[in-house]
Amino acid sequence: MKRSHQNAGTRQKVGDEIELLPEWDGVLMAFSEKRHGGMSFNRHEISEVVRNRRRFFAEWNLELSDGVSCELVHGAVVARVDAADKWRGAASPDNAIAETDALITSEPGLILTTTHADCAPIYYFDKSQRMVGLAHAGWRGILAGLPGNVVRAFGNRPEEIKIAIGPTICAHHYPVEKDVADAFAERFGEDVLTRKTSQTHLHLAEAIRSDLTAAGVPASNIEMPKACTYCEPALSSWRRDRDDVKPMLALIVLRS
Repeated sequence: MKRSHQNAGTRQKVGDEIELLPEWDGVLMAFSEKRHGGMSFNRHEISEVVRNRRRFFAEWNLELSDGVSCELVHGAVVARVDAADKWRGAASPDNAIAETDALITSEPGLILTTTHADCAPIYYFDKSQRMVGLAHAGWRGILAGLPGNVVRAFGNRPEEIKIAIGPTICAHHYPVEKDVADAFAERFGEDVLTRKTSQTHLHLAEAIRSDLTAAGVPASNIEMPKACTYCEPALSSWRRDRDDVKPMLALIVLRS
C-alpha cells in the first residue's frame, strides 16, 4: 500500500512488530528492507539500483528525481545541500556529493539519502529552524566525530535537535580488532565495549550517543535503534549476508 507523503504518519514497522523510526511532525523518515532490493551502486548494477530506489520512493509517494545522495567514504565530512542538488547521486554514483558521509538541508521536498548494511543511519531534525540531516556512521566515521559534526553543522542550539539512530548492527554481533577497541575506549570509555576473553564487541549506537551528547545534545533527545540489522531477518547485514548483502536506503525529507 502506498503511504501518503503529505498525510500519513511515518512510523515504519518490520513485520508489524518493530517500529524502526519515531514520528516527528513535519518530517518523513524511512528505511528500506531486504525485500526492496539492493540500494547501493557499489554492490549492484546501476539500472537495478535505480529500479529498486524508484519503487521504494513510490511507496512513500516520493520521486527519485527529488533525491540527493553522497559518496560515503567512512569519513566525518558534512555537506549542506539545497534544491540545486536534486538528482545528484540519486540515479548514478558519478554525480554524488563527493567524499561526504552526511547531508543537511532546510529545503522542503529535498530527499536526503544514504545507504547502509550494518553502519548506522542517523536522522536529525531541528524544528525551530526547519532543518533535517542524515548521516552514514560506521566505526571509522564515529571515531572521526561524524555524529557530532552534523550537530555543529546545524549552527543552532544542540538542545533543539532531535535525533534517531536507525537500524544498525548490535554489539553481540559486532566483534572488532584490538586496535579498534582500544581507539574507542580512549575516545569514549569502556562503556561502548564488551570485552570477552577471546573477542571484544563494539556498541556502535552507544558510541554514537556518546559523541552526540558531547556535542551538546540531551540524551533525552536521542532515540536509540529499535532493530539490529544482523538479528532482524527482514533487514540486510554485510556481516551476516556477505556476498548476498542488499544494502538498504535511509531517507529523510522536510514536508512541503
